[in-house]
Amino acid sequence: MHFVLILSLLTSTLISVSYPERVTGVLNENVILPCIVTYTEPFSKERISILWHRGTINAHKFYYGKNQEKHPSYEGRTDLFHKEIPNGNVSLLLKNVHASDAGKYTCTVFLRNFDGRKTCSIDLLVQEIHRPDSRSDDVQMNESSGIGMSLYVFIICIIVGVVVILRRRKRSRGATGVQRNNQSPQSKKDL
Repeated sequence: MHFVLILSLLTSTLISVSYPERVTGVLNENVILPCIVTYTEPFSKERISILWHRGTINAHKFYYGKNQEKHPSYEGRTDLFHKEIPNGNVSLLLKNVHASDAGKYTCTVFLRNFDGRKTCSIDLLVQEIHRPDSRSDDVQMNESSGIGMSLYVFIICIIVGVVVILRRRKRSRGATGVQRNNQSPQSKKDL
């Protein structure tokens, strides 16, 4: 009975794992696949194992306090946040995301000499963001700015033209009315 109790306590050295179900990465940029564990006993970097894999491919292995050999397609592109591992952060940093990196990733965390093991699974979606080259972007911006400015100037010219025409009409009506009122009775007869 005591053996079962001790064994059950030892197997629960990692009591919980938290992570999102899906993460979206951008092609050729970095992405973090998060996984946080909670330890119920004092942490020892030499006793923890962290395995990140996509299907049967090992994306990252951490044993005996060090990064270990991984699949060639992930060489130089994955890492853990080593200073954060004692705090339970076993998230994977995946650099320079490739389209082929998309898929389901599983992180398995366990402490040596114990059967306590926790896993988390995350689907990585990879999207491509279209970024036009800067020259065509500048040309496009200059063209649209020029068109906008031309339209603005055109509208201002029309408004100014209408105002000028209305003022001239008003003045000519007013001037004609003023002349008639100021004319002598003799000049009115001549008209």
